[in-house]
Amino acid sequence: MALTSLPVFAEEGPGGYLVGGPSETFQPPTLDLERVYYGVFEKGKEGPTLRPRVREAKPLTTPVIKEVPTVAEVEAAKAKATAESAMEVSQKAETIANQANQTAAEARAISERAIAAANEAIQKANAAIDKTNQTIDRVNEINKNLVQEIARLRYELNEKDESIEEEIANLKKEIEAMKVKPPETYRVKKGDYLIKIAGKKEVYGDASQWQKIYRANRKKIKNPNLIYPGQNLVIPR
Repeated sequence: MALTSLPVFAEEGPGGYLVGGPSETFQPPTLDLERVYYGVFEKGKEGPTLRPRVREAKPLTTPVIKEVPTVAEVEAAKAKATAESAMEVSQKAETIANQANQTAAEARAISERAIAAANEAIQKANAAIDKTNQTIDRVNEINKNLVQEIARLRYELNEKDESIEEEIANLKKEIEAMKVKPPETYRVKKGDYLIKIAGKKEVYGDASQWQKIYRANRKKIKNPNLIYPGQNLVIPR
């Protein structure tokens, strides 16, 4: 901090007085004309020459020339003024420093509040993320259980479908077996006999099955060795 020096009041001159001091501006004393009384002309007895009666001037009570300050006094005054100026600057600097500290404290308080709000927001966000993760975990667990249950049901359905298809096939066979089929017939041709008829592919394809034809047609065949062309023989299945 730069201190402004006071202006120089006076410097010592070669004649022993201070240059620029009171002796430089010395004015010679002037007479107070108001204190001069002029005499009154009186006629003398002898008629001498009249002379004015002058009243004696009073001495001055206040000296015209004031005391000239010394170099030490001037330096002391300068030092005092410098100290006062430094004190004033110091007080101003202290005021500015106090204001700066107050501003810094307010800024610090605002910053701390902002940090606290940010931390609170982060905590809430983390809590929300944790809750979301927990929900996702539950959904994944439910989905996993659903996938397993669907797979189990699909397997059971496939098993049931296969068993149902098998049962249906068996029922169809049973129904077919239970149906009463109309008897098939064969018209005897010239040169046919029972063994030959049973051996034909369209009949049994097995000649040993001739007895089935004979038993089914006993009313028509008295002798299994005697059959006639044009006879319609029942072929049991």
